[in-house]
Amino acid sequence: MKAVVITALGGPEALVLQDAPDPVAGAGEILVKVRYSGINYAETLARRGMVPVPPPPFVVGLEIVGEVAAVGDGVEGFSVGQPVAAFSRSGHAQYAVVSALLAVPLDLAGQAVAPDRAIGVPCTGVTAHQLLTLMGRLSEGETVFVQGAAGGVGTMLGQQAKALGAGKVIGSVGSESKFGFAREHGYDEVMLRDGFVESLKASTGGRGVDLFLEGVSGANLASPGALLAPLGRAIYFGDANFTNDTQVAISPLRSTSLTVAGYSLGGLCTTRPQRWRPSADAVLGMIARGEITETGVTLLHPSEAARAHDLLESRQSQGKLGLDWTAL
Repeated sequence: MKAVVITALGGPEALVLQDAPDPVAGAGEILVKVRYSGINYAETLARRGMVPVPPPPFVVGLEIVGEVAAVGDGVEGFSVGQPVAAFSRSGHAQYAVVSALLAVPLDLAGQAVAPDRAIGVPCTGVTAHQLLTLMGRLSEGETVFVQGAAGGVGTMLGQQAKALGAGKVIGSVGSESKFGFAREHGYDEVMLRDGFVESLKASTGGRGVDLFLEGVSGANLASPGALLAPLGRAIYFGDANFTNDTQVAISPLRSTSLTVAGYSLGGLCTTRPQRWRPSADAVLGMIARGEITETGVTLLHPSEAARAHDLLESRQSQGKLGLDWTAL
């Protein structure tokens, strides 16, 4: 089969479309013939060796959509030829093996979705849902702020927050050219990332927000009292600016009953894989009911994986990027 292989740790040029061994489903797993694979910022960190990875060469890719090609021993609820979406560790390939706990059929009553509308569900969609519910405990009428509103997770967060009853959804972006795109994805108000603290204070009358979702810079959480209303929650789920050594002031957390927490979908899929499917079901249901309407993905040929990583890292992209394996 063909796969996008990280041939060495380094820049985007390390991504090469080449032959790779065909995977085989073991017990508790399914083999998926991949139609589309979603691209996520986390894999750029893997490519640069900034997170634990095996020695090159290896394949990355966290989300796939395709058809079941084989079912391993002990797996129930899946059949050969059935359309599925799944969280994967090596999805940028024509075939991928995934845990049955991290896969969901796309033809179930009440949540049937066309494959091209489900590309972002396994990673960005589930991430957004768990940030808002499992971690953020969003209540109806609350105010949500999202850092990076025009990205893949950001566009899912804006729409899901509205579907889950948020009163006001505010987002930041890197340039004014992304304002309209963010508003199309559920945001009531959009502001520039630079200087967002003062803009946020003005927007909320100094109250702060109930839920602050940070995927750009952990440094923004150093003083949570400046961002959050009493009983507010700040969830740190990514750090594109690599500020992992940020120190959080503790006293303001206690005095105004604030929560600051971290989140990793990859970590949960390893330690609590049973948490994935309920969120995937919920996101598919939102799409099927029309509560999430913008699910478009910019699809590239698998040979353009390096270009996709460059677009992500230079922050030139808007929304979700993916690879179209039907083009081979």
